[in-house]
Amino acid sequence: MERIRIQHVITQLAVGGAETQLLALCRRLPADRYDLSVVSLVEGGSLRDPLEKAGVRVLELDRRRTGGPLGQMRALVAEMRSWQPDILQTWLRKANHVGRIAGLLSGRRKIIAGVRDMGFDAGFGDTLLDLAADPLTSLYLHNSEQGRDAYIQRLRLSPRRKHVILRNGIDTDRFRPHPEKRAAIRQSMGLAPEDFVVIMVARLDPIKDPWLFLDIARRVRSRNPHSRFWLVGGGKLEAELQSILAKDPDKGIWLAGEHGDVPDLLAAADMALLTSRSEGLSNTILEAMSASLPVMATDVGGNRELIVHGENGLLSASREAGEMAVRLLGLMGEREKLAVMGRNGRRRVEEEFSLSTLGDRAEAFYRDLLTR
Repeated sequence: MERIRIQHVITQLAVGGAETQLLALCRRLPADRYDLSVVSLVEGGSLRDPLEKAGVRVLELDRRRTGGPLGQMRALVAEMRSWQPDILQTWLRKANHVGRIAGLLSGRRKIIAGVRDMGFDAGFGDTLLDLAADPLTSLYLHNSEQGRDAYIQRLRLSPRRKHVILRNGIDTDRFRPHPEKRAAIRQSMGLAPEDFVVIMVARLDPIKDPWLFLDIARRVRSRNPHSRFWLVGGGKLEAELQSILAKDPDKGIWLAGEHGDVPDLLAAADMALLTSRSEGLSNTILEAMSASLPVMATDVGGNRELIVHGENGLLSASREAGEMAVRLLGLMGEREKLAVMGRNGRRRVEEEFSLSTLGDRAEAFYRDLLTR
């Protein structure tokens, strides 16, 4: 069988939802059938090393070192002409713009654009660029139905047949219940058996609304001192959030920052919370479900495609901290109900969002595109 060359262009390689899914996909595609290249438009990023260990060729074309936007475009076009991928796949808004233009200039004819959000902050200029690039795009991969529908509504002229769903895949061996690690971590942090841990793993960015998380945490803790709230992740709001907590310290609220042991922290928690203003298909929710945690999340984007209300978690149409806090307090005393929700979530991830499903579906899309 002839080997297939796929070149991915992505905005950056720091830890994030899309970046994590790119790594997972590269690891799942059979090495005996695919040659893979990843081009990052920003240098640095902790995912470069695991990609290279997976046998992926990684190139960084940062505009600060390639002569600005035009120099970056020239370098990207030259790279595509040199490497000659059979399929060009772009990820995230900036890379979708830059990558598709470079694809046209380099003569690429099989181009996939990855759209992984609801277009929450897409401006008029983004829409014009997307409309211009639409005829160049063979296929769009969306990770949620809500995201797909929002993109089609924004562009209107893009044929629906080009827009398909490739849902995220989760490593269910890595993210799983782990009683031994749970006990060890809780003991190391001085937690009592009755302490109830609510965890949110998220990039500290306005779109995730970590301020709402802190507001909910303070309200719940004022009525239940055995509750604990962990906010795990880094980002541009980290210093601001630390300052907010420093002014009114609370030993039950932990800003963990970037953390290398997210699966262990999930195993030690009792419930997951997500306060986002907008989502595509949330890795955070899937990872929590895989760890058998019930999830309470705002009812935005693709969250309703993951959470079946009352079955594996709760969706909140309200963004009012007091109302969400009351609902959390009501659940904390229902341990058996929460355990059932957690098991339901784990089972759903195993059936619908495994890494094997991700790899198989991606391969099917690649094969179909190459036969056109």
